[in-house]
Amino acid sequence: MRVVFFSTAFPQPHDPHRAPYNLERCRALAAIHDVAVMSPRRWTERSPRTADADAFRRQPTMRAFADVRYPTYIYPPGLHGQHARCLWWSCQREAAALLRRFTPDVVLSYWTYPDGHAAQQIAAAAGTPAVAIVGGSDVLLARGAQRARIRRVLLRADAVVAVSDDLKRRIAELGVDASSIYTTPPAVDRQLFTPADRDEARRRLGLPRSRPIVLSIGRMVPVKGLTTLIDACAAVAAVRKDMLLCLVGDGPQRSMLAARAAAAGVDGVVRFTGAMTASALPDWYRAADVTVCPSLSEGTPNVLLESIACGTRFVATNVGGIPAIATPGVDALVPAGDSAALASALLRAIAVPPPALERRTTPGSWHDAARSIAAVLDNAIARNRNSRAGRGIELARLSSMTADSDRSLIRERHATTTTTNSAA
Repeated sequence: MRVVFFSTAFPQPHDPHRAPYNLERCRALAAIHDVAVMSPRRWTERSPRTADADAFRRQPTMRAFADVRYPTYIYPPGLHGQHARCLWWSCQREAAALLRRFTPDVVLSYWTYPDGHAAQQIAAAAGTPAVAIVGGSDVLLARGAQRARIRRVLLRADAVVAVSDDLKRRIAELGVDASSIYTTPPAVDRQLFTPADRDEARRRLGLPRSRPIVLSIGRMVPVKGLTTLIDACAAVAAVRKDMLLCLVGDGPQRSMLAARAAAAGVDGVVRFTGAMTASALPDWYRAADVTVCPSLSEGTPNVLLESIACGTRFVATNVGGIPAIATPGVDALVPAGDSAALASALLRAIAVPPPALERRTTPGSWHDAARSIAAVLDNAIARNRNSRAGRGIELARLSSMTADSDRSLIRERHATTTTTNSAA
């Protein structure tokens, strides 16, 4: 099977740490099928030099793919309704070049709008089915006109992949046929994310052995709820002055969050580490007393799955697919945006060691997830092929009926002519 993966959420030369879960998902899929990647970058983002982009494509993690392209995506700021049209228009030339070199059987996208819409245009150009992966917030936070645009993309998709059962239910509420919605098993790199000694992990990271450490990993954007976390941190630090909050990641809110921490008087207990490669993350999970995920909206966060795989409990908001992976008595759930509830849960987590309970969820490997997605893609291809065959049979039947009708008409006309001539 030959697959084109299309999404803006993928590592790029100027942002190599973007959406590592999609890199792992595609690498695992590329181990069993041929995969080409197209990941448009916004025109507002720094453009890498050609030499840098070529060097990035030659990295070992990128060699798994048949082709990797980064077209520039131009769009009018503030006119979100035009983004899908602009994305497709911006990518047409690169898409045509890719399709000349790589003929896909199916197009797979991540993020419903505008990515899913543009991916469907590529699929139409290639004459293949289009399958959309829904990340979570793209559907969960959509309102008004944006919700209508997302619904159109999902209704046109040949199949939809959700990252949790909760998200599958929410997609079905948009009117999408439930039989075309699939869920994939939670996955992490099981060779990378494993339990290990906490003190040794702290030593390697240069972290204090005696202080309670709260860990947050992710992109610093509004939906991640990090302002709530800073406020909760101030309340925790008032009781546990020795606590340390480590924020691993980067994003447009970083300077604002640093200013908020300083204004709250907790800049001394908040450590901004910057973004990390996936290989560096396991020690951060192992070193932490608790991983925190204060998001306002989520599907099934890979951060929490990786935390589970490393043996670290979590405190998270009660949104999306998070309750399904939380283990009662080990992990804690709080309302989104409630800094007081978050502070209380964090205080309990760093004060009391987690009980030795079996986890409700044990994440599988990316290879397991890839096989699950491959089955969805195979099914979409087969349905598309059967549909084309069905249309061909129907056209042939109609053609045959038309021919029979024409022959009958000719016979009738011939009989009428003969009768008329005989009467004469």
